[in-house]
Amino acid sequence: MRTIRVTVAATRGSAPREAGASMSVDATHSRGSIGGGHLEWLAIRMARDMLCNEQPAACCQRFVLGASLGQCCGGVVDLWFEQEIPSPAPAARWRLSRVGAFSPIHFTHAGDAPQWLAPSLAAWQPPLRVQLLTHLGKQYLLESLHDDRTPLWLYGGGHIAQAMQPMLASLPFATTWIDNRDDVLPAMNTPNITPLPSDDPAAEALLAPDGAFHLVMTHDHALDFAIVHALLAQARPGFVGLIGSKSKRARFLNRLEARNISAQQRARLCSPIGVEGIKDKSPMAIAVSCCAQLLQLREQKMLMQSNTSAYGKNVLATA
Repeated sequence: MRTIRVTVAATRGSAPREAGASMSVDATHSRGSIGGGHLEWLAIRMARDMLCNEQPAACCQRFVLGASLGQCCGGVVDLWFEQEIPSPAPAARWRLSRVGAFSPIHFTHAGDAPQWLAPSLAAWQPPLRVQLLTHLGKQYLLESLHDDRTPLWLYGGGHIAQAMQPMLASLPFATTWIDNRDDVLPAMNTPNITPLPSDDPAAEALLAPDGAFHLVMTHDHALDFAIVHALLAQARPGFVGLIGSKSKRARFLNRLEARNISAQQRARLCSPIGVEGIKDKSPMAIAVSCCAQLLQLREQKMLMQSNTSAYGKNVLATA
């Protein structure tokens, strides 16, 4: 089925979604969101008008979020409309679309891009996902196809993990969901979630990429400890969260110290998990609290990466 992808290409001032947010629109449904409200309703209508054309050309439309749209954000949003076409090369890292064109071009290396793009590619910093550019009087949308989801390893398939699952399916995490019990995990992958049945979850923890987030919430305290020990014994930065009480944390820290895990490494253990101020201990409340904490940590990590990249560029510029 033909679809139109609507992407927030640029924003100025207050806007309901960030640049790079997108939704896909077909004749009857839409998936994703560019912020809701009258802006999204109007964008869906415009996308369906484009579907009436045999070859809809890409276009860019500017919206002022004022009284005429029934939205009082007061900002300005540029929306990019184009027919959704899968990347012809799975390894492609960039996509370049042009107003008036019927399909984008994809490339893997910066050297394969048009020469005039070199400054934009060199200045690219996370968490930037798209740039709206103008060249020789034409508008272009340059997009990074890099998977910017944060790796999350979730240990345990109990009631809290089950409550987290539908939220994680819609959040920017690439979740590996591990349990050593039969028939606990779903049989198939779902969006953003890969189930991994394993007889040895602690061994699987060693395969996680550097900087991954880890949430340990299995049915067995001994297994929890084995996973936490495996993670903290490695000098690989990343979040390590353990479900449980303050007394459980204290017992684990004592046992970790007895196994020569350094104070610096032990300090990485976060337990209890979840954002502060929520006393409700129902599975859904804990699940929401944990997801909120993961989002906070992701934002902090992306900000640190952005600052580090900017610092490096400034050092190079003054060297």
